Amino acid sequence: MGILIRGKAKLAYTSIKQDFPFGVAIYLPETGIEPDVTLPASVADPVESVRAVYADQKQTTAKVEILLNQDIAYEVKEQGNDLQIVLFTDPAGKAHTAEQAVKETAPKAARKPSTKMSETTKTMTAKPGLSDTSAVMTGIAFDTTESGHAQIQVDTSHPVRYETTWQSPDQLDVTLYNTRIPEHHQRPLLTKYFKAAVERILPRPGPDNGTDAKIEIMIREKVPFRVVQNQGRISLLFDPATIEPPRFEKPVTMVSSGSGQSDLTASADAPSAMQPIMTPSVGQAASPGNVVTLADEWKSVLGQDQPRYTGEKIKLDFYDTDIKNVFRILRSVSGLNFAVDKDVQGKVTMTLEKPIPWDQVLDLVLKMNGLGKKMEGDVVRIATVQTLKQEDQDLQDAISARKKSLEQKKSLEPLVTEYIPINYSSAQTDIQPHIASLLTPDRGNISVDERTNMIIVTDTREKVDQIQKMIYRLDTVTPQIMIEAKVVEVTKDFSRSIGVGWNLSNDGAISSGFVNDTNVSVNNPTGSGISGDFSFFRLFGSSSMALNAKLEASEARGDVRIVSSPRILTLDNKKARIKQGLEVAFLERDDAGGSSVQFKDVDLLLEVTPHVTPDKRISLQVFLTKNDISGVSSTGVPTLATNETETELLVNDNDTVVIGGIVKTTTSQDVDGLPFLTGIPILGKMLFGTTEKKDNRNELLIFLTPSIVQLEQKRNISQSDN
Repeated sequence: MGILIRGKAKLAYTSIKQDFPFGVAIYLPETGIEPDVTLPASVADPVESVRAVYADQKQTTAKVEILLNQDIAYEVKEQGNDLQIVLFTDPAGKAHTAEQAVKETAPKAARKPSTKMSETTKTMTAKPGLSDTSAVMTGIAFDTTESGHAQIQVDTSHPVRYETTWQSPDQLDVTLYNTRIPEHHQRPLLTKYFKAAVERILPRPGPDNGTDAKIEIMIREKVPFRVVQNQGRISLLFDPATIEPPRFEKPVTMVSSGSGQSDLTASADAPSAMQPIMTPSVGQAASPGNVVTLADEWKSVLGQDQPRYTGEKIKLDFYDTDIKNVFRILRSVSGLNFAVDKDVQGKVTMTLEKPIPWDQVLDLVLKMNGLGKKMEGDVVRIATVQTLKQEDQDLQDAISARKKSLEQKKSLEPLVTEYIPINYSSAQTDIQPHIASLLTPDRGNISVDERTNMIIVTDTREKVDQIQKMIYRLDTVTPQIMIEAKVVEVTKDFSRSIGVGWNLSNDGAISSGFVNDTNVSVNNPTGSGISGDFSFFRLFGSSSMALNAKLEASEARGDVRIVSSPRILTLDNKKARIKQGLEVAFLERDDAGGSSVQFKDVDLLLEVTPHVTPDKRISLQVFLTKNDISGVSSTGVPTLATNETETELLVNDNDTVVIGGIVKTTTSQDVDGLPFLTGIPILGKMLFGTTEKKDNRNELLIFLTPSIVQLEQKRNISQSDN
């Protein structure tokens, strides 16, 4: 059976086989339709209808659509300026597959499939029928079967020499020598959503848009293939792939006539003409999250969240179309399973020029016909609103009846009594308020024995079990925290004294020592250290006058380190206190002149309140003081040096942190000497002056290390009384 398309000139075409509804679409670029074109008045099986329309708004591409009632193979033959569409059916009317159709038209030597994939280049040698004149690629088409076999048909104006080359494991190139590809055929054919080994087909012209064109075929999986050339047609047959195709992602456009039949065409941003038939394969269902449930509609009616439509965008044109055909189209686009009740009826008239999500289209169609939907697993069920409301009401009635039956059953259950000891909490204040709400109304009873810290429960076995589970969760072992503190005091002292003292004496009997009782003394050193005395007699020619000198140089260093390490263990949220020290006694006089003994505390004190957080960190409230005797006053009262810190902090378990530190530095430098003479550079301070330097440094650091001590949790061992 065949259909003839007549043209006034040679027709360039692209043929596409579509799966829903079954049919063949012939696209004729740069072709118009005569106003008085004649369409078949009647058709026979397997053809349902034939129509000729424009595929674009500018009316530059004609489209001939042949709708079929079954899936059959086809072939397009060129007869001069005309195109003959041949539909292959056997005498019984059963459909042939695309592979069988190729086998019928291919030479016998090419019908046997290759058992091994060729890795080398195949070049067709010259044979009768090949012309040296330049050829034109007049058409390219892709077809696939349910079994996964794929076929690519390349038509040329006359037989040409070709060559197949594997450029990479996922790219096969077909070179058409002395062949030119028209501009309208230089577009990719995206086929990756088909159940086949071919992902994309891209016709490329030769260098500088000349001859020796190339067709790049991207392969999902390297499978055996064979090539058949019959006159001006080159057919590439690919075996099925084991890799499943990806989910459908690209939006599609659906156009429907008043007859209710539809075809899929590429949307405005589609990259190729093969986009129309890229519907999801079996098993590639869209996510149920893309469907707006009936509960979402109720929310919008109640002024709550409005529905969010996330489905693939489509545009369509329906005129008086049966609603069940509309659901078939939406099922094909969404990839979901649709179940339509038998009482669902209606017609749809809708024109959407701009694409909108398919789930929004579904909601519009349902509202226009008083219908509703419900998601049941991965199935979208369509029914009347009255049916869905009645089902919801029946469900509520069943739930109420079941609930009433369970309550009646519980009212007849026997009562049991359990004696549950509380190990770590207070039964009266910590446990009873929480479990009282679980009792069965008018049947359950609870009491507390404070002497044994035990709870007595009387209720059904189910309620008693619930209470025991709650008690086990509430009566947990209180964690303990070990807190270890270190108080480190470091004191460093340094002093240095350098000087020369002069003394003038009139006692001629003095020969050593530094005397200044009744004589003149200048810059007398008082420090301790290394010193030497020198006496000079017969000064100024007189034996009774003597000049004495004293040299002094001293240096002292001191290094003291005191470490105090209090440690204490306490329960969570319980304040702990540890103290160590002494009391210093002193006399205190009153106004009447009497005296009494008083005491001052000199101690090390640590007070801390820990808390274990749910994420196993430790929160601490710390107060620490470290006192020492620093000296005694002139009245005999001791003076104290106090070091104290109070803070709150959060620490990881078993981590050591510095919670405080004080550094005190005292530096002093004294210079004594004879006026004017000490100003002499270098010699002035050495001969007529004394320099004393002191450097005292006191450091205090406080370290804290908390650690959790967790005991094993034990079950509350209860006794029952049946």
